[in-house]
Amino acid sequence: MDILDLRSYLRNCVIRGNYRISDELNSCIFLSPAGDQFFREMLRKKVPTKEARLTCFLEFYHLDLFVDIDAMNPDALASAIGAELKSRAIMLPFVHGPELYGRAADLFPEEKDVLGTADTLRLIADLPVGVFQMGIRVSGPFGLLQSSESRGMRPTLNVPMQHCHDVSCRRIHRTVLSTDSSAAINNHRATASKILEAESDDPSAYAAFFAEISDGLADEIDDFDPGALPLLLGDGFSVNELRRILSRILDRDGGMLRASLVPLGFRGKAVQIANQMTRAELLQCILLSSDHMIAVSIDELVFDGSIAIPVGEVRRPVMFAGAHSGRFAVVPEVSCHGLRFRSESNLGPLRLRRLVDALYPSSGDLGTERLNETEELGWQLRSVPGMTVASRLDEYLRTVSPVLVLKQLVLASKKNLETAKQQLNLADLGGVDDDQIVDRMLWKLGFEPGRSEVLHEVFWTRHERLTQAARSASVSTIVDQELMRGLSANYFVALEELLADSLFFSAWVLTADHTAAEHPFRYHVISDRRQAQELLSKFDVGRRQGDSAINFGDKMTLYPLCQGFAVLADYLELLRRDEAAHVRPQARFPQYSGKTNLQRFPFRHSASFLDLVGSSQLEILGLLREISKGLMGAKVYDVRNEQLHYRRSSVELDRLIACLEVVEHCMIRLEGAGLARTLFFPDRREVDRWGRATIYFSGREGREVALGRPSSYAWLNLPSLGKPQYLVSIAQFAEPNEILRVSVVDESEFLKDWAGVPKRRIKALRGEGPEDGRNPEGTGSGAVRA
Repeated sequence: MDILDLRSYLRNCVIRGNYRISDELNSCIFLSPAGDQFFREMLRKKVPTKEARLTCFLEFYHLDLFVDIDAMNPDALASAIGAELKSRAIMLPFVHGPELYGRAADLFPEEKDVLGTADTLRLIADLPVGVFQMGIRVSGPFGLLQSSESRGMRPTLNVPMQHCHDVSCRRIHRTVLSTDSSAAINNHRATASKILEAESDDPSAYAAFFAEISDGLADEIDDFDPGALPLLLGDGFSVNELRRILSRILDRDGGMLRASLVPLGFRGKAVQIANQMTRAELLQCILLSSDHMIAVSIDELVFDGSIAIPVGEVRRPVMFAGAHSGRFAVVPEVSCHGLRFRSESNLGPLRLRRLVDALYPSSGDLGTERLNETEELGWQLRSVPGMTVASRLDEYLRTVSPVLVLKQLVLASKKNLETAKQQLNLADLGGVDDDQIVDRMLWKLGFEPGRSEVLHEVFWTRHERLTQAARSASVSTIVDQELMRGLSANYFVALEELLADSLFFSAWVLTADHTAAEHPFRYHVISDRRQAQELLSKFDVGRRQGDSAINFGDKMTLYPLCQGFAVLADYLELLRRDEAAHVRPQARFPQYSGKTNLQRFPFRHSASFLDLVGSSQLEILGLLREISKGLMGAKVYDVRNEQLHYRRSSVELDRLIACLEVVEHCMIRLEGAGLARTLFFPDRREVDRWGRATIYFSGREGREVALGRPSSYAWLNLPSLGKPQYLVSIAQFAEPNEILRVSVVDESEFLKDWAGVPKRRIKALRGEGPEDGRNPEGTGSGAVRA
C-alpha cells in the first residue's frame, strides 16, 4: 500500500515536454515476471527503456502485478520522487490557501474548465510544491517526508480555482490542469494501453482487491474523524498562525517533529525554525505530526489568545468548502471555542448521551464504584418521570437543554469533568469559568454555544441600575451623589456605544448591495461600519454645506447620534425619490432570474431598502424619525451633562427618570425591529407530513420569530436557518415573512487572507457554463469528499 501511495504522486503530477526520468527513480523500480514480460513487449514496440520501466510501475497491474513488491524499497522510492519534486522536474499544484486562486484570477479573467499545458505551467510554475498526503508520505517543498499519521489527501490536477460569473453562485468551481502529452513517458502510454488491451480487455481484479485492503486499514467508524483536518489547516489559518501551530508542536511533542526537521537543516528555537518557513513548508511540516497533537496545539493557541478568533467567527476549509470525511461526513471547524469535528448528521444529542453514559454506566457488573455512580444519577433525576433510571435519563435528555445537562451532570464533580475532557479532547481548563467550560463542551459535541451580546447586556444592566437609583433618590432624603454620578457616567457611555452600533448597522443593512458583496448578508463589524459612517457623513455634508453637517466618525457624542437616525431616514427617502439611479444592471442578476417561477430574485436595486415591500419602507422611515424625535425631545445629551455634575434636586431627578423612560422605549423599538443587533438562535423546527416546515428563532428576553419553509427565496445566499443570526424583522422583502437576515464577523487574520474573494470571472463563450453551485440557505453543495 505504501508503494501504491507513492505511485499516486507520479500519476497525478505535471511534467514538461522535456522531462527525463532520473537514474535514481529508474533504479528503484523492480519488475515481477509479468512486469518483465510487459516491459519487453514495450521495448519491441520501440518504447525507450526508462519509459518502459516507469510505465510498468505506473500501470502496476493488469492480469497480474507488474512490480516485484518484495524487491522494492519504499523509502528509496520516496527519496527519488522527493528529489524530482524539489527540483520541480515533476510538479504538483499548491491548492491550499488563497495563492492559487489569486494567481488564477490575475492570469485568466474568463471561466476555464480546462487549462492547456502552457497555461497550467503559467499558473503553477511560481507556486510552491503542492502539499498532499497519501498514507504516511507528505509531499511539499521539502520533497516527500514521512509522517507519524497516515492520511488520505490524494494529489489532484482537478483543482478548485474560480468563481463563475453568476452572482448567486458561491461555489469555487474546479478546473482540470494538463500535463505535457509530448513528454516521452506520456507519449508512449497509448502504446502500453494497446498491449494490455490485446492481452485482455477485462478490468483487472487488483483494483477491487487493493480497495478492499484500503477499507480494511481504515475500517474504524469515527464520529470525530479528522480526515479533512489538513484542508482546514491549509485554508483556515494565516501564515503567522501556522507558524505558531508549528512552534507549539515543536515545543510540546517530546522532540519527535524536531527529529524529522534536523535532516532538513533546521535547528534552534521553535519560533526561529517556524519563522523561516512559507505557508507550504509550514503545512508540510505540521502534517508530519499526529492529528491529536495538531488538534491539541490548535486548541491551546486559541484559548491562550495566540490565535485570535473573534466571537462568532467559524473557520472552515475555503478552497474545499464542504469537504468532509468518514461515515458520519465529519467537517473540521475552529472558533473561539476551539477545534471541533462537526458531523453533517445531527450527532450532538447522541454524543451527549454517550458522554452521560461514560459518566454514569448503567451496567450492573461494573463494580461497586460504578453502581454507586448509577445510584447517584438516579438520585439526581428523581424528579424526572419514569419507572427506571434509564427511562428517566432518556426523558431528561429529551426535554432538558444540553446546557443544563452539562452543568448538572458534568460539572457535578471534578471526576466527571476529567472524564468529559478525555471524551471530548478538551485542552487544559485552568482558569476557565463554568460558563466557558460549558460553551467549549457544547461546541465539541456539535451544538452551537450561546453568544452574549455584550453591548446590549452592559447597556440594559446599567439602565436597570440607574433607573432604580434614580427612583430611590426621588423618594429619599439621603442620596449618594458620587454613586449617582458614577452610575450616570457609565450608563451614558454604554448608551452612546449602543446607539452608534445600532445606527451604523441600520445604515449598512438597509443600503448595502448584499447580493453583490464578497460575503453576502454578512456584517463585518469594522469595515462595514466604516462604510456606513462614510455614507452618512457624505450625505449630510452634501446637503448642509457647513459646520452644522455631522461627521459620523468613531468618536460620536449623544447629540449627533440622536440626530443620526433622522439623517438615515432622510437618506433613505432620497433613495426612494431617485430609485431609477439604483436599478441593478441586468448583467448583475443571477443566472436563474427570470428562468424559473419556483425561485425568485427580489433584489433588483443596488440598495436593499428599495427592494423592501412598500409598507416596510414606510414603517422603517417612521421608526427612524420616531427614534430621533424621541431622543432629541428628551434632550438626552443635556441630561447626560447634568448628571456629570449631579446635585440632588427634584427637577433633575424628574428629567433623568423621564429621559430613561424615553431611552428604554426607543431601544425596545429598535430591538423589536431588528435594527439593534441582537442574535436570534434557531430553537425548534416543526414539519408536517407534506414537508412544510416552520423554524422558530428565539432572541433576547424570549422573543420569538417564526419563518416558513420551503421558500421561493432559497437561492439568495441568506444565512443558513440552522445558524444564529440577526433577524431584521422590520425589513420585509416579500410576503408573508421573508425578511433581511444577516450574520456577523469581526476582522481577523483569516478574513485578511481571503479578502477579495470571490473574484468573478467573465462568462466563457461556450455551449455550457460551469456546473451551477449556488448554495441554498447557506448549505453545502456538491463539495469534495475528503
